[in-house]
Amino acid sequence: MKKLTAILLVCLLLIAPLSGCEKKEDTITLRWTIMMSEQKDLSMVLEKANEMLKDLLPGVKLNLECVDSLPDKWSMWMSSGEPIDLAWSGYSFDMASEIKKNSYIGLNELVEKYAPHIKQEIEDYDYAYNATTIDGELYAIPHIQYYVAETTYMTIPTELEQYMDSDALLNAAHGSPTTQEDFFIELDNYFQNIKQADAWDTDTVGRYINNLKNFMQFVLSRGFEYVGCGTNTAYICYEAFDPNAEIKCFLETEQFKMFMKYVRKWYEDGIISPDILTGGGGDASRQSIMGGHTVENWYNVDDERGIKRKGDLTYYLLEAKENKWQGVVDIVNEATCTVIPYTAKHPEEAIQLVDLLHSEEGKELLNLLCYGIEGVHYDKIGENRIQPYDYDTQGDANSAYGIPNWMLGNLNYVYEVPVVTEGQPEYVDNYNRVTRKEQHKSALYNFRVDNSNVTKEISQVTAVFAEYLNQLVFGVSADYEKIYNEMIKKAEKAGLRTIIEDFQKQADAYMESNK
Repeated sequence: MKKLTAILLVCLLLIAPLSGCEKKEDTITLRWTIMMSEQKDLSMVLEKANEMLKDLLPGVKLNLECVDSLPDKWSMWMSSGEPIDLAWSGYSFDMASEIKKNSYIGLNELVEKYAPHIKQEIEDYDYAYNATTIDGELYAIPHIQYYVAETTYMTIPTELEQYMDSDALLNAAHGSPTTQEDFFIELDNYFQNIKQADAWDTDTVGRYINNLKNFMQFVLSRGFEYVGCGTNTAYICYEAFDPNAEIKCFLETEQFKMFMKYVRKWYEDGIISPDILTGGGGDASRQSIMGGHTVENWYNVDDERGIKRKGDLTYYLLEAKENKWQGVVDIVNEATCTVIPYTAKHPEEAIQLVDLLHSEEGKELLNLLCYGIEGVHYDKIGENRIQPYDYDTQGDANSAYGIPNWMLGNLNYVYEVPVVTEGQPEYVDNYNRVTRKEQHKSALYNFRVDNSNVTKEISQVTAVFAEYLNQLVFGVSADYEKIYNEMIKKAEKAGLRTIIEDFQKQADAYMESNK
């Protein structure tokens, strides 16, 4: 019996190496989904990328999946447990909600073990990583960009610059972090000068302005910071230079009330189309004034007062450098980043690939994935500059190949395309790593509000404002004050004061804890 037992034991020991554990895959394939239409040369580029990965990340292959309807499919995929190792996320998603639903895994441990370059980025670009960190846990890797929202701007056609008192306009803008009435006075003078000179309705300038919602969002509300409403528009905010950080609704500020007064005047003066609410606002490309997007900076100005001229437009930079500030953090502040879904089969290899694309070592691979193959999709026109064959800014569905570089990694390691000004990436990188740290810190710097107690109220108030706002923003109603009061009264019934009180309580507690 002892002899038989010994024989069986020897047999088991011999068999164990063969059957005692599952054989590990020699090569794993990472599935990475991004929000992009698939282009015809994607498979060609991926074939070359996977050849490079044999040396850069042995045992790993990449399947980059371009899905133009990514947000529409995301909920279904997460509900069904669809295996995805990496995914683009950002402005098209309610990222805070996705984190609460555990769609993304926490990344602290993975970064600590496998991502030394990202660890360094967290120190260098804390403003970006703070926005993707909740309760100390990192949930998304932001894509460091060479575009920066250093200042809001306003544009006018350059041919109309003679009718603008540029000194007075910029003095009014730069004299205060927020928009004051002297700014509106200069705009009104500009419109009256154009009207008197009969400079409307030329080949390049239309008669009407119609982009007043953009103007309100980017120009009128400068110096205020919205908090806690995500993609909803309940307009809850505070003034960045207010030491008490009083929480308020922007639509109740003096700035918005001034705006209503002046847009009504401009409507009566014929500067706003009488049928703007029914689509008769005029050609958006021929506006005599446009409220600008926030992605502009003070680098390479044509006029030190704060003027840039691009094509047939004159840009007025409206925020003086001394009036720039840093404030709250919110997951929606990060417009573009990479996440690892909870359904990832290979999270360790996924974070290693992302870390590679945020490093000098992975620069060649990152440029391949962004721009394709030299001589096939672009030519190099400088040491770090390229000319793509079928676009100047970024690829689209009609390009043979070209993924927007802000979807994939750290733009410090990508080639510059023609739209990027020489020296701009270096200026922006210094701004992000150095200048941001020197700017004014608001009383709610690094504060993150929790809106979970008032989500119903936020939705209700948002619906009220959406019902009334067009009438007020476009100046179409002579009795706008009556309509405005009706809107505020209805918003209060929908929970406006409840939201403000809840956020103020949190803000006060935060400021007290940081004394």
